[in-house]
Amino acid sequence: MNCVAPASDHQGKLPEPMQWIPIFFTSVYSDLKEISKTAGVRERWLQGQIYLHLKKDGNDIQLEKSISVTPFKTPKGRTKNQKKFDIVLDDKFAIELKVIGASHYKKMFNIFERDFQRLISITDETYSSGRYVMLVFVKEDELNPKIDLSEKLQSYSNSKISKPYFTHDYGQFSVKVWRVLNTQ
Repeated sequence: MNCVAPASDHQGKLPEPMQWIPIFFTSVYSDLKEISKTAGVRERWLQGQIYLHLKKDGNDIQLEKSISVTPFKTPKGRTKNQKKFDIVLDDKFAIELKVIGASHYKKMFNIFERDFQRLISITDETYSSGRYVMLVFVKEDELNPKIDLSEKLQSYSNSKISKPYFTHDYGQFSVKVWRVLNTQ
């Protein structure tokens, strides 16, 4: 398997808390290949599979956990100081997960970029070096691929806020993870 982790961060190896990534995606390959054809449930299904995978290995994992963030106003004018994050591992790693298909419209790119901003807004220092965006990009079996979206997602880079962390092409889908940098 040709999985890539930047050598400058970890000598080409993922740190222990994140070593589950290539093993997990290899183990769910067939099921993810099938479920990737059913838009609307892919992300939730994948969250559940990640939960089961990490839980059986004894990890502390929570889905949709609220974490303290920079206060913000809701559309109804209320001030909030917490947001929910897709996956929280061992109470020190916050992961936002996106499953985006090749036929999705460009607006999905803006939603994807907002995940980086959400992670940057975490004020709890426990997560200062443990914030990640994980993209699963479904390539095949899409009716109308949007080439510009595919290229934007595959080559996404914003060195001020994130660093590519892991990437692997599984054929039907690719997985890319960015570590969100401490910007404060």
